[in-house]
Amino acid sequence: MDDEAVDQAVDQALQIALGLQAEGRFAEAEQTCRGALERDPGSPRAWQLLGSLLLETDQTAAAVAAFTRAVTLDPGLAEAHDGLGMALMESEQAEAAIQAWQRVVELRPGDAQAHQNLALGLRHAGRIDDAIAAWSQAVALEPAAAELRVGLGELLQESGRTDQAQVAFSEAAALAERQPAGEPAGAAPAPEPPRRPTRDDALAAFARAAELEPGDPIAHSNLGTALLDCGRIDEAIAALGSAIALRPDLAVTHNNLGIALREAGRLEEAIASYDRAIAVDPDYRTAHDSRLFALHGHPDYDAAGLLAEHRAWNQRFAPPIAREPPPSAGADEREDDRTPDRPLRLGYVSPDLRKHPVGFFLLPLFEAHDRRLFELTCYSDVRVPDQLTRRLQQHATHWRNTADFSDQDLARQIREDRIDILVDLAMHSAGNRLGVFAGKPAPVQVTYLAYPSTTGLDAIDWRITDRFLDPPGDGDAAYSERSMRLVGSCYWCYQPPLDPDGDTDCPPVGPSPAAASGRTTFGCLNDFGKVGRPVLEIWCRLLATVPGSRLVLHAPPGSARDGVRAVFAQAGLDPDRVRFLGRVPLAQYLAAYGEIDVALDTFPYGGGRTTCDALWMGVPVVSLTGRTAVGRGGTSILSHLGLSELAAGNADQYVAIAARLGTDLPRLAGLRSGLRERMARSPLMDRDGFARAMEAAYRAMWDQYALRAS
Repeated sequence: MDDEAVDQAVDQALQIALGLQAEGRFAEAEQTCRGALERDPGSPRAWQLLGSLLLETDQTAAAVAAFTRAVTLDPGLAEAHDGLGMALMESEQAEAAIQAWQRVVELRPGDAQAHQNLALGLRHAGRIDDAIAAWSQAVALEPAAAELRVGLGELLQESGRTDQAQVAFSEAAALAERQPAGEPAGAAPAPEPPRRPTRDDALAAFARAAELEPGDPIAHSNLGTALLDCGRIDEAIAALGSAIALRPDLAVTHNNLGIALREAGRLEEAIASYDRAIAVDPDYRTAHDSRLFALHGHPDYDAAGLLAEHRAWNQRFAPPIAREPPPSAGADEREDDRTPDRPLRLGYVSPDLRKHPVGFFLLPLFEAHDRRLFELTCYSDVRVPDQLTRRLQQHATHWRNTADFSDQDLARQIREDRIDILVDLAMHSAGNRLGVFAGKPAPVQVTYLAYPSTTGLDAIDWRITDRFLDPPGDGDAAYSERSMRLVGSCYWCYQPPLDPDGDTDCPPVGPSPAAASGRTTFGCLNDFGKVGRPVLEIWCRLLATVPGSRLVLHAPPGSARDGVRAVFAQAGLDPDRVRFLGRVPLAQYLAAYGEIDVALDTFPYGGGRTTCDALWMGVPVVSLTGRTAVGRGGTSILSHLGLSELAAGNADQYVAIAARLGTDLPRLAGLRSGLRERMARSPLMDRDGFARAMEAAYRAMWDQYALRAS
């Protein structure tokens, strides 16, 4: 075999090993990687990947040896030096780890994470002053990162420099006030806490500031935002309300109060808060985005009403961006190559390439993308990468950390990368980059995955959907974009959840709880912001229809749960028939499905990942087909499973289907025992079929662009 053939074989083996690693199949990945090294023992990338696999499986000494071999073969391979530092730190060899991370800093002086790792090593070695210097460099590289300021404050406090520490904490508070909290996560697994108690320290600092300055509205606003981030919703509402009482013209405070109210299930009040934020500052795009996202859960808005609201956003914000000249004269000159079937450059833009539903649903596509035909560039606004970020990164051709890029800077980078098809993965959710898309930095622009709706932007050409979310014949009257329905595939591609480290599969499916208890348990672990009063009233009808039944419901503690109990009492039901679940770790979230016989979808905004999780855990889901695409997600998922009979056409059918299913114990048992296998055989988990459908969609979009432009 000649050298070129050996290189190709090694590259292919490493791609397979990366895929196996992403699936948590570490033993097979290690075996594949070692096979690549048998072909080419001088491959530094193979040694680096082997080191990563050994480190993930706690073979620390062997990982040190593998990383050492990689950096010997290629002293410029920063990833190998970084891995070596981690392995040495695990081996309690702090000084050697520091040397490895110093080399990473030399190779990547502009990488804030490299300076952070070095600082952590120095701190572990007791070199606190050197750690402060390294951390300060990370702050200088990412000056807008509030969490870095908090980390610096911790180090300063540890060294006895309390005055300087207070300055750092105050700067973090000011930055946090300018960066509103994102959309709350609902009942999906809460992210693991960071290794440093950054969130707790920030909350303590904000609480102390509010205590010392009770008349300072900024202090109360910062405290409210921190409480919201910690899931302490009632306290957040109170603190944000205090800030507004002291100073009613803080648009960001009204916006964050809206987020807190929505998470408490108070949608009308949330929308009113967004409206007040916009009244204070009509150009505050974040409040406009928050409002548009919330409107999807309002029962009075159909597709036409949502489109009108989104077109108003486009009319207000897009024209000034579209009129801006390209960032530089040369950057906008892209190759005008319309050669049929040539490889295409795809660009994915997202703040959520991490442990987030977007990241989880995107991973199967990245794993199966055909690299011969598609080059992948990711524009990631994730400030603190996690395990899923790193898995996604392994499958990208290019990875741009863009958290500190302005919209104009990001548009310039996209033009310089000569992206053919640019994919928005956020729409109007928190942290979106629609301002970039409004400037049209790529010839073909697409929106996908955040939620199936419209952006309202003239500059976005297409939206990805499927034949159940948008039945053929409906046309595109409800959207500003043209709809591209995936052929033979589903909008979502699901993979079973793993624990936060990606190490263990989810638990096996247990027996239906009704078989043991003699009573039916319904449940909904969706984002509580989707559970409005009309939903609760329908669920009360269901529980009244099925005597002795009960409900397991995800809801934050406090007033949200009190409100649910009040609705139950008004319907003549014992409030004790509902049991609540808060934000919990993944294992506890998955275990909760073992207590549920039938899962209930929300409406008019249904579930996505939580619906798939329920089905994977053997729990059938009853859904109500809505008037918008976000209300037809359950219908799409169930139809792709061959269970369309569980999708109701109206509220009466919804109650009847759920009641009939909940009391048919033989059918429940049969569904429960077979759902996981049914999922595995369905388009919902056909990773390769999904990737081919997406790629065919991209190719069709490009061909139509090339035909129009020729």
